[in-house]
Amino acid sequence: MPGGGRARGREGQSFGPAYSPYGGGRSRGRRRRQGRRHRRRRRHGAEWQGGRGDFPPAHLGQNHGQGYGQEGYGQDYYDEEDYGQEGYDGSQYGGQGDWQHALSEMEVSRLREQLRQCQEALREAHRSNEEEIRALHHSHMAQLERAVQSAERIAAENNGLRKGLEERDQCIALRRDEIRSVIAERNSIKGELESRKQVERNLRSASDRIIEDLKRKEGEAKDDVV
Repeated sequence: MPGGGRARGREGQSFGPAYSPYGGGRSRGRRRRQGRRHRRRRRHGAEWQGGRGDFPPAHLGQNHGQGYGQEGYGQDYYDEEDYGQEGYDGSQYGGQGDWQHALSEMEVSRLREQLRQCQEALREAHRSNEEEIRALHHSHMAQLERAVQSAERIAAENNGLRKGLEERDQCIALRRDEIRSVIAERNSIKGELESRKQVERNLRSASDRIIEDLKRKEGEAKDDVV
């Protein structure tokens, strides 16, 4: 962060005139300022009070449009940078650095809270998905169990029907065998009757021939007597 290192310098550390931009050694801890609004500014027309090497840098006049040695030289520089002023210790950077550090901490806290909320939402969604999956699994297992029981019941009924059909087929086959036997017996009886009828016809024919022979012989006998 800009100015952070200068803003958080060691409290109470003093610098000698050779190193101090204020013209003399001062403690940073005793004269800190919070932000640019607390900076002390020189009045317009104030003379140079010393600084690095006790003379103003040559570039200041070029940067701010005022020549070297003119009255009020460095006023803009003081207003903008507070360079060389009494009590200057970089606090304008310190306030900004602390503010930026606080903003960074707030941003980190906000991001952490968002991360925590996202993780909690993910865990809740995961729990909800697991519960839904378990409910669907139980429902599907119950439906599958009912389907299996129904299939087993239908299979048992089919087996019973199949057995009944087999028994009926066996009964029909037995009855068919009985019918065939009866038909064969009837045919046998019919054949026997036909044979008997033929025998009767043969006997009748023989009887008729015998009767004819007897009649013929009786006639011949009568003729012989006469």
